[in-house]
Amino acid sequence: MINFLTRPCQLLALYARQTGSAVIDHLRGRKLTRERLTAFTAEQRELLGIELHVHRKATLDPAAGPYLFVLLNQNSLAESCIMPEVIPFNFKTFANIGYLFAPFVGWMCWMSGAILVIPGFPLQTRTAVARACEYLRSSPSHAMYMSIEGRRSPDGQLSAYRHGCSRMAIATGATIIPIFLAGAREILPYGDWRIRPGHVHAWIDDPIPTSALGPDSIPALTQHLRSLAEIYVNRTTDSKLPHLSQDST
Repeated sequence: MINFLTRPCQLLALYARQTGSAVIDHLRGRKLTRERLTAFTAEQRELLGIELHVHRKATLDPAAGPYLFVLLNQNSLAESCIMPEVIPFNFKTFANIGYLFAPFVGWMCWMSGAILVIPGFPLQTRTAVARACEYLRSSPSHAMYMSIEGRRSPDGQLSAYRHGCSRMAIATGATIIPIFLAGAREILPYGDWRIRPGHVHAWIDDPIPTSALGPDSIPALTQHLRSLAEIYVNRTTDSKLPHLSQDST
């Protein structure tokens, strides 16, 4: 009985310690740093029995942006538990306000400066998009993270792609960094709150510059990202996940 309760107690202690500290910093006007987030998610993963494998195709220069990290497949709330460790430097999250309902991680990302959209409120959405674009334009060292689908897939299949990522990247000249995940849905299925031990693989694909593209390139860019995602989907069905990339961390 003691062993059965050990992990939940350790998790609660972790959440209380990190969230409490983050709230105090937020009230004092200090933003939550990536270092704090990655330390939190790494400790959480260890307690939950989740192993993360990050495969990178290229080394990114933090000062050569701005960057827009685009998640090609949104399958699980577990993504929020590992993304701070996948993206190699400071970033802001652009997400649906439902992201706040992801316990602890969602709250901490909000306190780190996430820009949230409220569905059904066009004016608020336009304001949030404008804030995100202004943030990306303001410095080559800035980075944003968002999902191109805009919603989690209930069955693990790719959902319809939206043009928001392509439009934002082209409007700001941001370089798109595609990310594909495998294994997140297995450790936390859609509609479930029970996290299972397992492996999550994250592939960071080659950068896609957009500074030379115009608004008429938006549909083609979105289709290119869709085609890239379909390649990963087809390869991951082979159950040879570690062999999809030679570079792994």
